[in-house]
Amino acid sequence: MDLTLLPRLFFRFILWIWGWKLVNKESLDRVDKAVFIGYPHTANDDGFVAIPLLISLNIPGKIIVKDSLLKPPFGFILRWLGCIPVDRSKKQNAVEQVAEVFEQEDRMYLLMAPEGTRKRVEYWKTGFYYIAVEAKVPIIMAWIRYDLKTAGLSDPLYPTGDIDADFESIRQFYKDKDSGKYRENASPIRYKPHT
Repeated sequence: MDLTLLPRLFFRFILWIWGWKLVNKESLDRVDKAVFIGYPHTANDDGFVAIPLLISLNIPGKIIVKDSLLKPPFGFILRWLGCIPVDRSKKQNAVEQVAEVFEQEDRMYLLMAPEGTRKRVEYWKTGFYYIAVEAKVPIIMAWIRYDLKTAGLSDPLYPTGDIDADFESIRQFYKDKDSGKYRENASPIRYKPHT
């Protein structure tokens, strides 16, 4: 028996009780590795939907943390929870380090909030994009609409390396899915050009 089945069924039931509907969960059947981004991230409450969603879909999500957080005595717990250490003192940058982890894993979904905060910012962080390019994995866009009590996933978006064109695809996908809990905190979907 699949031991993950019971928690998955439990959290699907919880989402159903709360009145939430999941959309396009089949996109996961097509990829074993991806960078997940969630937008808009405007409230702590997003986690109360996102975590049951991830568990119910059996998504082994990973997040990036500073390597100093993974030292004893609690480091093993954070690793078990899916934290990936990034050593900022290394020559290679964080993008290359995370791309190497993707290469070593058979199945991996990296979870990132491109805004980097729940407050409105003028520009998204682009680390998620460059990790996907370097690791040669798709981006899957997750969304939560509080007004419709609906959450879901995009089809995989394979980044081309043309960041302008790819951000336009991301903008188009999210254009009718911008109902965060606090809409005034939703950030525009754009990146800060390097000068």
